[in-house]
Amino acid sequence: MSDPADGSIESTGHEAERLLAELEKVGSSGQSSQRNPTLSAPGSVAWIRILLIGLMGVFGLMAVRFMLPMTSPTPSSAAQSLAFQDSCGSRGSPSGKWWPVVASSSRELLASVRSRYCGDAYINASGWLQAASFSEAEAAQDFAERLAEATGERFWIADPLRP
Repeated sequence: MSDPADGSIESTGHEAERLLAELEKVGSSGQSSQRNPTLSAPGSVAWIRILLIGLMGVFGLMAVRFMLPMTSPTPSSAAQSLAFQDSCGSRGSPSGKWWPVVASSSRELLASVRSRYCGDAYINASGWLQAASFSEAEAAQDFAERLAEATGERFWIADPLRP
């Protein structure tokens, strides 16, 4: 067993349990303690129990707090990586193929995407909200997933376009 003088949580808990057991013996036998006359006062055993249980709880909470990682909540990675841009997507396509990132169109979603993420988002000829076009399918898929996570709306890649 740990030494009560070392101040560890475990030793403090063991010492508190030992004191509670001793107090219960004194209380049940009806004897008064010669070492500490205040223990014989009415209700003092109950107050000591409450105090000891409270101390055990405080030390327990402190132990749990120091075991948990100290991190602060952060916004989702998608929201962090999607800062507003005047124009989203690839600048050019060496292959001439474009993968558009689209969603069901609504005025509210278009306004939100334009003001928060892609200033050039528009409703395309097929009636979809088009947020961006990419020269590579993987980049388009990644952007669609991040935009969906950030907005809570479904975005996907439409069939590739050739000019």
